[in-house]
Amino acid sequence: MCRSRCPPLDETVVAFDELVSAGTVGRIGCSNYPVWQIERARQFARSHGGAGFTAVQQHHTYPQPRPATRPTVVHRFGAVTDEVLHYLEHHPDMALWAYTPLLSGRYTRADKPLPAEYDHPGTARRLAALDKIAAETGTNRNRVVLAWLTGW
Repeated sequence: MCRSRCPPLDETVVAFDELVSAGTVGRIGCSNYPVWQIERARQFARSHGGAGFTAVQQHHTYPQPRPATRPTVVHRFGAVTDEVLHYLEHHPDMALWAYTPLLSGRYTRADKPLPAEYDHPGTARRLAALDKIAAETGTNRNRVVLAWLTGW
């Protein structure tokens, strides 16, 4: 959790708005923020006539970890949750940018097993579905996962 090392949220929003106003960046996003903080930043930007976040980058992939666990690669608020998905459904101007969607090669590399938090029957079913679709389409698990993420 950010304490003394993090700038206040309003300073972050103003700094990002300056980058957008200068034409340095076209849009801004945040990563590993809780939903309340994303909304607070967007409200601050709106109230000051500035550019707000239009994307959130979180860890998102096809299998889900066991309940009450989180992937070891994820920060405290870094996983896509039902709350994040609900927020995005109700804010169509926001995009989801996924990080580590291919689990660092774990879909296709036998030498990189899935972390323990993914070891449950739901993962086995999802991997079987990936294998079936990959076989039917003549591709591999990675491409199926990326197609799923992009909504194809």
